[in-house]
Amino acid sequence: MKSIKDLLVWYNNLDVKPFVQAIKAQRELFKKFDLDMFYDDVSLPAKRYLGYTEQDKKAGREFGLSMEH
Repeated sequence: MKSIKDLLVWYNNLDVKPFVQAIKAQRELFKKFDLDMFYDDVSLPAKRYLGYTEQDKKAGREFGLSMEH
């Protein structure tokens, strides 16, 4: 390393590269459920809920979030 900039780039890449790899792996996982984690929703619980509703539609199950039982 010849400068502080080189040190900062090296240090930044220590956690950025594994993070990018993790995001790519997670995105591939969500593609199996026909979800795009950067387009469909913001949070993981919301994505899981969408996954459940899609699975319910495919299986012909009816599910409603209401107090009418």
